[in-house]
Amino acid sequence: MEEREAQGRTATDVLRAAAHSCRCLLDRSPFPLAYVGLDGRIFYASPDFPRPPDSPASLDGVEFDRGFPPAERQRIARFLESCARGEVRGMALPEGPGAVVEVGFCDVIESWLPGISFRLYPLRGSGEPVGIMARAIPTDSSAFTGPQLAQREHRQRERLAAVLEASRGISSSLERDVILESIVTRARDLVEAPEAVLFLMEPDGRTLRPVVARVEDFLDEVMALRLRLGEGIVGWVARAGRAEMVNHAENDPRSMQVPGTPVESTSLLAAPLVIKDQVAGVLALSRFGDEGFEPDDLELATILAAHCSVAIENARLYEDLRATVNELRTTQGQLVQSAKLNALGEMAGGVAHDFNNILTAILGRTQLLLRGAADPDLRQALTVIEQTALDGAHTVRRIQEFTRVRHDEAAESVDLNEVLVQVVELTRSSWQAQAKARGVSIQVDMDLRALRPVLGSAPELREVFTNLLLNAVDAMPRGGRIRIESADSGDRVLARVVDTGVGMDEETRARVFDPFFTTKAEKGTGLGLSVAYGILRRHHADIEVESEPGRGATFTLSFPPARISPAKSRGPQAPPAVGAQTVLCVDDEVPVLEVLAELLEALGQKVDCAIGGKAGIDAARRMRPQLVFTDLGMPEVNGWEVARAVKEQDPDALVVLVTGWGVQIEADAARLRGVDLILPKPYTVEEVQRVLATAVELGRRDRAA
Repeated sequence: MEEREAQGRTATDVLRAAAHSCRCLLDRSPFPLAYVGLDGRIFYASPDFPRPPDSPASLDGVEFDRGFPPAERQRIARFLESCARGEVRGMALPEGPGAVVEVGFCDVIESWLPGISFRLYPLRGSGEPVGIMARAIPTDSSAFTGPQLAQREHRQRERLAAVLEASRGISSSLERDVILESIVTRARDLVEAPEAVLFLMEPDGRTLRPVVARVEDFLDEVMALRLRLGEGIVGWVARAGRAEMVNHAENDPRSMQVPGTPVESTSLLAAPLVIKDQVAGVLALSRFGDEGFEPDDLELATILAAHCSVAIENARLYEDLRATVNELRTTQGQLVQSAKLNALGEMAGGVAHDFNNILTAILGRTQLLLRGAADPDLRQALTVIEQTALDGAHTVRRIQEFTRVRHDEAAESVDLNEVLVQVVELTRSSWQAQAKARGVSIQVDMDLRALRPVLGSAPELREVFTNLLLNAVDAMPRGGRIRIESADSGDRVLARVVDTGVGMDEETRARVFDPFFTTKAEKGTGLGLSVAYGILRRHHADIEVESEPGRGATFTLSFPPARISPAKSRGPQAPPAVGAQTVLCVDDEVPVLEVLAELLEALGQKVDCAIGGKAGIDAARRMRPQLVFTDLGMPEVNGWEVARAVKEQDPDALVVLVTGWGVQIEADAARLRGVDLILPKPYTVEEVQRVLATAVELGRRDRAA
């Protein structure tokens, strides 16, 4: 029955209902509008619609074609007749919530009023022609005058000012979270909507996730919502890429209910955020009950969404720029650190070489005296000198290590967990016994979960973690807790040393690996972490420090894993006895030269000496030695040149390079330059004996081959 009643309604009834539904649209339109019935009379006109000549106060019922020239009146009549016969399809009248406007054809009629023309749109209601809509179009800027135009301009200025103010507020920050919060707050205030939710597109480009919501109830339910493209009105807007205003959205077939929320009368306005032609999100605004949205609201939200898109993109660019700057700062810091270490290494290298020569003479003479000393007091004094020289050699080597790559340490597969356990036991007296003696308690906890070994040197790694653990103990004068962890993480093996000590400020943290930098006053040397840093570089490992004053420190070490199982440690083997060989010793420093010669003679060798490289080459040509010990750093003719000359003269002769740079010279590279073995300074009798034995064995193999 309702269908028959609807079909029986007259065109006037339909037009009256449409005018009632669209009165707000007509009054707020940027152009003056009027509804005209099929009989040619105005049914309703907006307040600023141009008035025909001699028209009454109200335009209702006035002939629309009044005042038009005869030719134009005939065109209007023909257009109305065509519309009445259904020959011209036009716009469907909005007859309730969710009605759709279908853009149709129109005709342009020259006006009786200078500067104004009229565009006519056919109107349909319930599928039948009901009239036309006339829109006044200015062709001259002075055509519209009067209070209606002033009101429209004032209203437009207010709206644009509000959008501008909201846009300024949103763009006042480059912090992404601040911008997102501001978008929702400003949009809700601008459109006067009680609830607003901002959805952003997930990286998959197919899912919308709410990031900020201002809702009266059910916040958790709203924030848990995930929408696929095309799902719900918001998902539909994201897929279509255009704004949508739906009053009484609960009646729209595209609508979906937020899980866990009650069904209620809701009007929804959704505007897409478009960045580089891609929908990046949707701004959704809601009103409840009979309070729906108007076209002005849709326009405001659409304009604001465009500004929001720019602000979000600027925030993303700012975040990328900030990340790049931070990365550059980190890289710059690493380069500066590396440059400082390299510069100090160059300086320390020359000093170390001279010290090694001095220590070589001291250590060699002392050991020679020890071999013939029988008096206990004398032996004790010589032993002290020997140990002091060895300690000095160790200190020089530590200075060299933090900037130079060593080649004397054979890389092996190391069980990192075993190293950490050993370090805890080796330092137990410091963190347990000494702490108790001071009246404080330090607890060390271990959580060792790494399953893969690392490639490197176990003694060196023990030195690294010993330094870290003792530093942690020093950082806790009132006691505390140290936690040592290991774990596999992707393609790396991680180790952490965490303490609850006094922590470090930013300046201290930035300099913690600098050589000779210490916060321990007279107690520290400032070399511990510098040496650890150098060791880690040789292991291709990374180290990071996190610390704040009063909040302890965390050292995180990241190692590349080894591909082989951990090697079993083997004890040192005594070098075998060696028969007498013809040996030539070459050095430019007489004390060092004499010590080496006497050590070799004490080991039963036939030794001749040459002072300087040129003299060494001449002596080699004269005596044709089986074995040549030559210093590297000599004026005019250095050790490399001596080795080359010896090999050219006698390829079977073996050359041992004696140098304070020994641990930094790669054996393979030295072999290509004629050097068979390397003897680092300072050296002990045992080391000379071991090199001598190795050289003799190499000669035996070469002759057999």
